[in-house]
Amino acid sequence: MDKISEVLPNLFYAGIGKAASSSMCKWLEQHPDIYFGSRKEPLFFGWSYHKGMEVYRSLYQGYEGQKVVVDASVWSLGHEDVPLQVKKECGDIKVLFLLRNPVHRAYSQYWHELEGGKINYSQSFLDVLYNDNLYIRHFSMYGKNIGTWYSQFGRSNILLLKYEDMKHDPAGMLKQIFNFIEVDDGIDVDIRGSEMLGKSPRFPLLFRVIQERKMRKIGCVISWIIRLNWRMTSLFFVVNPASRPVLCETEYSEAMEYFKKDIEKVMKISGVDLSEWLAIR
Repeated sequence: MDKISEVLPNLFYAGIGKAASSSMCKWLEQHPDIYFGSRKEPLFFGWSYHKGMEVYRSLYQGYEGQKVVVDASVWSLGHEDVPLQVKKECGDIKVLFLLRNPVHRAYSQYWHELEGGKINYSQSFLDVLYNDNLYIRHFSMYGKNIGTWYSQFGRSNILLLKYEDMKHDPAGMLKQIFNFIEVDDGIDVDIRGSEMLGKSPRFPLLFRVIQERKMRKIGCVISWIIRLNWRMTSLFFVVNPASRPVLCETEYSEAMEYFKKDIEKVMKISGVDLSEWLAIR
């Protein structure tokens, strides 16, 4: 890659949350030629751009000559202004996307919002999806803004990878990324125990009951308690993502039908085969 100019990022990790971005950053930062700055996820472009570039440059004052400088603002795919601002300030840099089946991503985000009391405990996944929730619905619609990234940076400067491939072969994906950013792909990276754990209902039957319309006032009360004190989540949730209720076939199919055209749009723009998202549950 070209020599870094004025110590600005030359790799932008643009998306998306709930697709193992924390794990990926943890792995990438182990490479001696990769530098993340003082904040891995600055959320400067699109959110704090009005504060001026000096604020942004200050995040990279610890730079010590690494070949690759990274901005890992993984929510940037959902903000339409980010690719234009990044291109203006950082030039023709490389861009990384790690995307996940949008139904699975939205459902994971649903649980994250539920655990934090940000949505009512009584609301089902489909309820929230159709109510235009910002983090659940908007950030799962990749096609809305991804075209701007490709028009600004071109396919040769963008690497779009799938979360599902990372789960299957994380070491192989890291090698692919290292080759893309032109750093030594022989570095030994510790990929053990990096996945973030989610939570599942401590009382699954109660969870299902209060999602019935006639019981939703109870769900609202539970959500209010969680918001009052985040430690109260332990009363209602236990760390054990494997036991989370799975979407039934009908719910999954309905949600996938909603995302189908968006997935096809991303495939057309990127040239990346995402058909497995349409074919598997």
